[in-house]
Amino acid sequence: DNITINRALPVAVVQSVVLAGKRVVAVSSGSNFSLAVCDDGTLAAWGVNDDRQLGDGTTTNQRVPVLVNMDSGGFAGKKVSAVVAGGSHSVAISSDGTFVAYGSCANGQLGKGENPYTRLPVIVTKGTVLSGKTIVGLAAGGLHSMVLCSDGTLAAWGSNGLGQLGNNSSANASTPVAVVRSGVLSGKTITAIAGGGSNSLARCSDNTLSTWGNNTNGRLGNGSTTYSKVPVAVNRTGVLYRKTIVGASPWAAVCSDGALATWGDNTYGQLGNNSTTHSTTPVLAITTALRSGEKIVAVHSGYYYNLAVVAAPPVPTGTTLAASGIGDSTCSVAGTVSANGQTATVSFEYGLTTGYGWSGVGTPSPVTGTAPVGVSAMLTGLLPGKTYHYRVVVASGG
Repeated sequence: DNITINRALPVAVVQSVVLAGKRVVAVSSGSNFSLAVCDDGTLAAWGVNDDRQLGDGTTTNQRVPVLVNMDSGGFAGKKVSAVVAGGSHSVAISSDGTFVAYGSCANGQLGKGENPYTRLPVIVTKGTVLSGKTIVGLAAGGLHSMVLCSDGTLAAWGSNGLGQLGNNSSANASTPVAVVRSGVLSGKTITAIAGGGSNSLARCSDNTLSTWGNNTNGRLGNGSTTYSKVPVAVNRTGVLYRKTIVGASPWAAVCSDGALATWGDNTYGQLGNNSTTHSTTPVLAITTALRSGEKIVAVHSGYYYNLAVVAAPPVPTGTTLAASGIGDSTCSVAGTVSANGQTATVSFEYGLTTGYGWSGVGTPSPVTGTAPVGVSAMLTGLLPGKTYHYRVVVASGG
């Protein structure tokens, strides 16, 4: 926001200059920088730049967005379709599957050998693991990167001291290596991946979650605290039993019924269960603060927090229709109401001006369900020869 004062509430990012007139379609953030993908395929970044994590060819910190320089490394003329930020590095992909990385590379997380850093985006070396593959998913942890391919291949590279690459090794990899697909991932279709800190996660079409890497305080959610160099299953016998998982991040999962399960480190209350006790298996976050009809639909994990997106139910709507049975002092007014799965009370406002002034109860009221319902009211005591204005009024509750 062009200043360096910490903020306790959200503030608008400056959208003049490189973001002027553009629509941001995706965002990601690293340890101390942020990224935004625009609808024209450009990529903007801002924040700390000492590890060249802004990709603009400089080492200057930026308080407002600057363009990531995509004109080098074989990406010229292409448009960014997705990006993920790691601790101090980023991985971006174009619609044709070309993907580049830039920033810190001390642990090989750029997939281009081990160097201190790269100021400008460079093409990631696919090697034999990704040769001829179509990449459909990106993820990044603090010092590692990961991709999912259309044929189910899962590959990772970068730091591996805690097994976060999932290749049954603890050696860093400066080019992509295959994540072990035997064991808990055998025969499964991976639908989404996520990375965080020194952890990795895969969500499968059979409603299971697998994790690998650091397991301090139970971050793998498998009932132990032993780190794993290969994928292990997140415990499903407790709060996730028979739940349908619709979204997940390294230490959290959101279910189709809106339940939020979390696991691992809880030093700062990041499990959301009103405690600071770590958990090696999933526990339910307390969601009593949600209003009626609201539910959690997505979750994102930071190293010391979890962030959930809450969807409000669609509000009831009404449409005013033509009046009928118009007499000297009476008439019937009508409309349709869609409760949109809620309970909606119905009334009609009417009067000699568009300020109305009077109100009558609609029939039926309340209205429930999802299908449109015809409603009406009989107005009496009208003044002959006058023009009346009216409208249907719909409110939640009943």
